Amino acid sequence: MHPRRAPVGKSPAAALAFRTARGGLGGGRFAPAWGAEVVSSNIVGYNKVDVTANSFDILGSQFTNIGETDIDIQDLITDGLSESDNILFFNGTGYDSFTFFEVTFDEDWNELGAGWQDDASGFRAVKTIAPGEAFWIKPVATKKMTFSGEVSAENTYTFVGGNANKLVAIPVPQKVDLQDVTFENIAESDSIQIYNGNGYDSYTYFDVTFDEDWNELGAGWQDDSTGARSTKEVDLGKGFWIKAASDSVTIGL
Repeated sequence: MHPRRAPVGKSPAAALAFRTARGGLGGGRFAPAWGAEVVSSNIVGYNKVDVTANSFDILGSQFTNIGETDIDIQDLITDGLSESDNILFFNGTGYDSFTFFEVTFDEDWNELGAGWQDDASGFRAVKTIAPGEAFWIKPVATKKMTFSGEVSAENTYTFVGGNANKLVAIPVPQKVDLQDVTFENIAESDSIQIYNGNGYDSYTYFDVTFDEDWNELGAGWQDDSTGARSTKEVDLGKGFWIKAASDSVTIGL
């Protein structure tokens, strides 16, 4: 079996760099590093996420390919990739694993550029990801990773709850208070687990919450470590576990 390797930055996905009026998020028009100008009617931009060598973290997809409703896995992370970085997508019973190599191959063993290998097949991955899906990542080095693309006009992500654990993210690139996130069809006792690098911070949804002085507040997320209404912010680019009873839950802002 051929080894799979390729220099970081040789593929358009790894080379993508936006030029926007403000940096980060910008409107409408940007130029990829290889020169062709692309025009979008939605917001385009990027975010950067810090990752730690050989440590797991949960990150989220918050962009789409231009003019699409999701993003190709090969375009998911556009800068900061290293040989043997690994991402894992929960499939309900286990994980689908993908590893970044400097050379990938198609099913006919044609050599392709840098990209993500589907570890189940050994070939270059063919997979799309919707804004709002999340995944585990284990990088080989401490660094910043850049995610970029178009921000979905829908700004929502819908998934099947069914009292099963799901990996999800805020579907737009924004740091936000957990209480400000819209969870359509969320119910009493639904729960969220946010990974903190060593374990999980746990939050439960209640129809009535209380502040630290036991003043009664409205519906929202309780910090299970204190019993008080949560003040947790979900960091930019991060994902989390959710367990919801409803057959259809929609996350938005």
